[in-house]
Amino acid sequence: MELRLIDVDDLEDLYGDPLVIWRDWAEDVTRHGIDSGHHMSEDAPEELSAALTDFLLRGRR
Repeated sequence: MELRLIDVDDLEDLYGDPLVIWRDWAEDVTRHGIDSGHHMSEDAPEELSAALTDFLLRGRR
């Protein structure tokens, strides 16, 4: 399974490295940080849309 974590910059400071945790469930884990507040879709909609589109279309271009 492939997984992309999209997070705000302080996630690792608060909870540790999320990639380590998710690698127990997915073999291909990538991380994409977006500079935003708690409501990412409202604070940075263009960046979020681009990150999701890139991930969903990987290997289909």
